[in-house]
Amino acid sequence: MLDALATTTGDSQWGVLSLMPEVRVLLDADARRWRTEFQEDGLHLDRILVVTRAADGLGAAARDEASLTTEEVERTTALLLGMTFDDGPL
Repeated sequence: MLDALATTTGDSQWGVLSLMPEVRVLLDADARRWRTEFQEDGLHLDRILVVTRAADGLGAAARDEASLTTEEVERTTALLLGMTFDDGPL
């Protein structure tokens, strides 16, 4: 598994960076891109919301929770990806 600390920026750094208008624009554009691409794939809005928010949470947990195992990350990732193969509401 990738070392989360080597591939992410700490909360305090993101907190400061996200206050910068230029960075906020990029973060907002990225969120819109993901939503648009999922919508174009026909994914129901319920699934888009749950999968994208859960993926964000998983990323934070992988970075912050020492007890989170590689197996848990892999299983959660597989579950989230699996949710994108159905197109109806949850």
